[in-house]
Amino acid sequence: MFRKLFFIPILLIQLTSCSESGSFKSIYCFLSGSEIDLNAKINYCGEAIVDFSELDYSVTSIKTENLSLSKIKNGEYLIFSKNTLEKLRKESIIKAVDVEYIAENEQYYLYLKRERFLSHNYGEVGLIKSFNNFDKSFHFEGEFLKGKYLDVKSLVKYPLKSKINFNTIVGRKNIAECFIKVKPDRNNTSLYLVNSIKSKDDLSIFYKRNSMSLPDSSKWSSHYFDLNKQEDIINTDFQKMYIFNYQNVALKFKNFDVNVFDPYAGVSRFYGNSISSFVWSYAMSDQKWQKITSYLFKDNLKCQEINPGKTGGHFSSELAKEPLLEGDEFAIDFQYQYNSESDSVLLIIEIVNNETEVMSREERLVGVSNKWKKRSVVFEIPEDVKSSDRVLFYFKNESKTDFFITDLCAAVNRKNIICN
Repeated sequence: MFRKLFFIPILLIQLTSCSESGSFKSIYCFLSGSEIDLNAKINYCGEAIVDFSELDYSVTSIKTENLSLSKIKNGEYLIFSKNTLEKLRKESIIKAVDVEYIAENEQYYLYLKRERFLSHNYGEVGLIKSFNNFDKSFHFEGEFLKGKYLDVKSLVKYPLKSKINFNTIVGRKNIAECFIKVKPDRNNTSLYLVNSIKSKDDLSIFYKRNSMSLPDSSKWSSHYFDLNKQEDIINTDFQKMYIFNYQNVALKFKNFDVNVFDPYAGVSRFYGNSISSFVWSYAMSDQKWQKITSYLFKDNLKCQEINPGKTGGHFSSELAKEPLLEGDEFAIDFQYQYNSESDSVLLIIEIVNNETEVMSREERLVGVSNKWKKRSVVFEIPEDVKSSDRVLFYFKNESKTDFFITDLCAAVNRKNIICN
């Protein structure tokens, strides 16, 4: 295996002679500039097979027509030309939740592959890591019967406890969704799933008990909880979760699964790394989203209806927790539908600083569609805007018909341009 220093002369010769020299150069630049581990698995997808055997990285070349995302593991790298990506998107072969943006240049995008996961509260999202089927990252106090469920005696106070620090996995923007399926030995009992965060000095910083009601001892009871990272938590803090059997109930657990994912599923995932994201879920209560109180089902989608002359989808928050950089963008993604002869629904965004000075205000027409249609609207963040400034956006229906929206999310996205 050549080391990088010895490889550079060979690379230069190949760049001047190989018909795929553009691919070769851009991809070598991507990988070296992105500081990707030499042992990482990398998949290049293009119209033709390219020989990367001289590279110091493990790159597999796949023809576009032979691409099967199900054969590429979660966490492996993907490289697409920009034209190839748009073709795959148009043919619905790849979705935004399938990838996590890493870098780009004039020709290519570099992504991490993400597995699709159907979240209970957020729909289809990009999976980061799973801890399923009684994963060894947890300690279990009980006996596994028939390889199907965990049997817990009545005096066991803490039958399930995490052994790893979930803070380092959940990170700044991800969510850990817990799915628990349990059956008690008597009626009308309850349990707690505890989410606890302590400092490196073992001082309690955050503590929350999520209650599980167990009314019927003859039936399995299913429970879902979202354990997202608190905004004031730092990397050295330790996050753990455990079951607190405070009523001393004998229990059987059929499932104790934890899936960590990024809830942001907007189309703009293809074109930048979200440094902060905001996701509306009808199943979750979030004070940052206002006037999302009236719901209905339309074509089997849970959505919000905005009547003629009304506004809806109000959102307000500070832009980000970290400093903004030149070129950062604010993207709003959603699906919409309304029957109208004219384009009369506005998406309005406003950024205001701490002195209530309006730093930016834009209005965009949404478009007309009598079928559900996805839309991604991107706003450039002015250079003088700070991360602590408030962003407010909402929809204004100036048409004569009802307007419907769903899958509403937003993010501050940042491009990582290497070797242009």
